[in-house]
Amino acid sequence: MYIVFSYFLRYNRTIVLIIGVLTMLMSVYLDNKRRIKLLSPEPDHPILRMLGLYAISVGQALLVGVIVQFLFFHLDDLGKILSMILLVLQLTSTGGTFPVEMTPPFFQFIHRFVPMTYGIQLQKEAISGSSASYLWHNTWILLVFFGVFTAATLALDYVKLYRRKKRGDLPSGTLQPLGS
Repeated sequence: MYIVFSYFLRYNRTIVLIIGVLTMLMSVYLDNKRRIKLLSPEPDHPILRMLGLYAISVGQALLVGVIVQFLFFHLDDLGKILSMILLVLQLTSTGGTFPVEMTPPFFQFIHRFVPMTYGIQLQKEAISGSSASYLWHNTWILLVFFGVFTAATLALDYVKLYRRKKRGDLPSGTLQPLGS
């Protein structure tokens, strides 16, 4: 039973992704009432909007991965707790489920400091927006978050590697810090 289950699991993600893409394409092409065209001011490009929505989702997943990697690798168990706290705070303060104006003042305050806020705004813009400047503003903010956490992860990895080399704790054949 385990062999059959592990064999199925290997291809399960690919099958789910293909089914999701086919469902989206069918909903765009087989929309008899043209509801998708009613959502956007540019009714000629529903496929482009759908691909943009997928690209935004992939970018958000990469950003969350970078943040969680930073927290897990450099803060150990505290990082695991902080990543769960960050997830809960983002889900409640981004305005994805209900307007931010209806949330308590604390969530309205942290709304602008969590990256998921800008990802949700990008997704809303991809579905029904028309402001390219708003789209680029949110994209740049997400890229800054990505750059900061990537640079912090690389810098702290370098510091840890340098300290291990200084102690003589590196096994042979591992990467050496620059300038050594």
